[in-house]
Amino acid sequence: MAIEKEEDLHETKDASEQASIGAIKFTLKCPSPIEEKFANCSTPGDVFLKFFEGSVLDDIIYQSNLYANQKQQEMYGFLGINIAMGYHKLPSWTEYWKGDQDLKKVSIDESMILYKGRHSIKQYNSMKPIKRGYKLWVRADMDGYISKFDVYEGKTDTSSGDSEDNGTEQEFGLVEQVLQTMTKDLFGKYHQIYFDNIFTSIPLMEYLKANGVDACGTIRSHRKCLPHDLKADSNMACAEYDYQASAVSRTQKDGSKKQFHCPAAVKEYNENMGGVDKADMLCAVHGLDRKSKKWWHRIFFGIIDRTLINAYVAYCKTESSKITTLEFRRLVAQTLITLPQPPKVRHPALSVTPPVSKKRHSSEFSVPKSIGLQNRGAHWVIHDNKRGRCDECQRNKVESWPHSLCSMCKVFLCCNEKKNCFAAFHEVE
Repeated sequence: MAIEKEEDLHETKDASEQASIGAIKFTLKCPSPIEEKFANCSTPGDVFLKFFEGSVLDDIIYQSNLYANQKQQEMYGFLGINIAMGYHKLPSWTEYWKGDQDLKKVSIDESMILYKGRHSIKQYNSMKPIKRGYKLWVRADMDGYISKFDVYEGKTDTSSGDSEDNGTEQEFGLVEQVLQTMTKDLFGKYHQIYFDNIFTSIPLMEYLKANGVDACGTIRSHRKCLPHDLKADSNMACAEYDYQASAVSRTQKDGSKKQFHCPAAVKEYNENMGGVDKADMLCAVHGLDRKSKKWWHRIFFGIIDRTLINAYVAYCKTESSKITTLEFRRLVAQTLITLPQPPKVRHPALSVTPPVSKKRHSSEFSVPKSIGLQNRGAHWVIHDNKRGRCDECQRNKVESWPHSLCSMCKVFLCCNEKKNCFAAFHEVE
């Protein structure tokens, strides 16, 4: 990265306001963070799966169904089918089963996830296309790439402050604290942040500037610390300004273009404020609109939708060929649905004998035997603070309550110097 510094001196009429303004011009000669992260991804599916590295998918599988021990491939297929349903609409869900530049300039704004049911954190926002649902605070760049978001859960007391900020959080209101939280990881990096008048205040702008964050935003006229002699909007002429201006083009009623002078800050704000709106627009096109009675399903699929948008933006930046969001979603869905399945373990033939009520001292295991024999490399001995009845000892009518259990089967098994029920249960020689 080569940095060239050009210094220009701007003189004003008032001698007390003379200042030297240093303009730093960045010439990037290395890949952006997005291009570097997804350099080895060649297909839309590869880019999307990059967001599920590590323990993310394992946590989803574990929380979605603890007793079923779902596999990763099954969860990938589940996500792929829901993505396909987003762009391929059919009259009924049963029809689907029939065989025929970097992040230096970012904006912070509100986003909504549609939900019409009842819940304590559901919000109403008449200014958004989605008026009822869950509200998110979102930070995104001009391409719509979301770098941070937070689900709004109502008013919370966050005025305690921490050691790094020396208790400065106490000076701000609840909405300003949201923006402070959303920008804390950018302190000292001199990013340019754009936001609307719900956040803007003079103390907040001074705080961000002192912490190495450049900010630009509209402000409400009744905010504190503003001059009292500001003109009302109704008393101002079109394109009236008091500061350094730039030329902008506006479309007239007859379709013609006309040049106007407007403040340079307004022009830059209009050019860089639409990042979150761009992400919302991409989410609305062929989005995952799956209805459910469970409130958290909407949030889950809303996050999946935004993950798809991030993957789409990253794919367009890393690949020379541009594709539509529909084609990208189709390729991701096909990738997830067609992932190779692990070899199936043969199950014993089902018996036609009617089921017998389970007794307290049963000779059967609490989980099917086939689960203990599948995926041998995924079964590990873990320890819990609470004791549990050993499945192997219980089958042999022996009383034993160990702390050890199997990480995959979720059953307690003895594993010590005296006996190894873990090996016997999994038929390890």
